[in-house]
Amino acid sequence: MTDDVLAGVTILITGAARSLGAGLADHFAARGASVWRTDVDAGEGVRRLDVTKRSEWEATIADILETGSRIDGLVNNAGVYYGMRPFWQEADEEFDRMVDVNLKGTWLGTQIVSKAMAADGKGGSIINLSSTSGVMASKGFAGYGTTRWGVRGLSKWAAAELAAHRIRVNSLHPHSVQGTGMMTNIAESLGLSA
Repeated sequence: MTDDVLAGVTILITGAARSLGAGLADHFAARGASVWRTDVDAGEGVRRLDVTKRSEWEATIADILETGSRIDGLVNNAGVYYGMRPFWQEADEEFDRMVDVNLKGTWLGTQIVSKAMAADGKGGSIINLSSTSGVMASKGFAGYGTTRWGVRGLSKWAAAELAAHRIRVNSLHPHSVQGTGMMTNIAESLGLSA
């Protein structure tokens, strides 16, 4: 079913080439939004955006604004996860990558897009994807959970500071979303079929 409740609204979604990001993009588009799908893996209808690179964020925002559109919404969905493992077995390079994508990528997106939203005085809405691992400690998720706690904290700080510019910032905390890459990783970590 489609409707036009989001007609005239422009939304940027990261990590939109597959999984939850693609589903969110389809959902918003079906309701009339103009959706900019971005992902580190570019493809048909998906613009390349490495969320860890300030220069790529700035180029993406500039391109959107050059179309005459504004950015009404941002969904910071891009994230990485390497599977369940004991705390002592968390590898430095994997933790570094999770911090870069999950936390720094969300930081950069929130910072750069909110500045564009504030420029015209109309505000906007930013949704940062965290996880239930960002609100409770679960065995096997120490590295991933640490980055998601960070996203939750970032969202609270940004919400407090950006409210004066009419920009709402919230974090979402999904748990075990069927059909996502994370669920495949968890199943593999447990020796189960996805």
